[in-house]
Amino acid sequence: MPVVDFYKKIPTKTVEQLRVIIKDQQRDCYNLIDVRQPQEYERGHIPGAVLIPLGELPMRISELTKSKTTIVYCRSGRRSMSAAAMLINSHFTDVYSLEDGINAYNGLTAYGFPEVRSLFFPNDASFETYVSLAWSLEEGARIFYSRCKELSKKSEVVDLFTQLVAAEDKHKTSIERQYASITGKYDVERVGKGTPHLMEALLDIEETIQWCQSRDDADIIELAMTIETNSYDLYVHLERKVQDEQPRLLFKTLASDELLHLQHMAGVLGQMV
Repeated sequence: MPVVDFYKKIPTKTVEQLRVIIKDQQRDCYNLIDVRQPQEYERGHIPGAVLIPLGELPMRISELTKSKTTIVYCRSGRRSMSAAAMLINSHFTDVYSLEDGINAYNGLTAYGFPEVRSLFFPNDASFETYVSLAWSLEEGARIFYSRCKELSKKSEVVDLFTQLVAAEDKHKTSIERQYASITGKYDVERVGKGTPHLMEALLDIEETIQWCQSRDDADIIELAMTIETNSYDLYVHLERKVQDEQPRLLFKTLASDELLHLQHMAGVLGQMV
């Protein structure tokens, strides 16, 4: 199955559509979730929105009612796209990301960014296919992060991306070792070789790097948080899917690592915005 088949667009709502919902529906009929950092929320948020930062969402999903219409938003639409994917993969049935985020709600000028999609997994994929996909996306993220650290002059940002490059290398090694021990094969990278230009969220590496070259550190970190969220979602799904204890432990560990990376990014971003 081609890697692209694992991806699907996330539903969105425009600012105008959100205004209609707020005007016409009772507040307890829908979830409106702000997935930015507390500092951002305190400086201004959409009335009635509940703050659940993206890095905390996996632990706080139980606070939300799955049957309600759920709209998630952030600053510009990147983090909320990942949050919406996470909710959909947790069986929420009516979820939307707010197009262009609170920037558009406030009437500020929004600008385009690389198209972000999120992982939706077929039930009939083999263990080998999933692991090969995970390896290829880790490699794509490693390439991306290695380029990102060259774009900043701030030591804390350079340190962040340096640590992420090392983490992706560690994850690849763990995946390769596990794949070989279970299958007796050493060709886990075959999907990656076929799609070396892709990383999590179905972002094209070179196109995304070009976009990053004209953006500030906050924009780049926000996009990186989308990548890490997709990685987390992938490994949580794989942990649930596999039956054997050994690979399940691997995916559980990888998911925990991705969540730590996400929280680290959120902390750095919170100091900048």
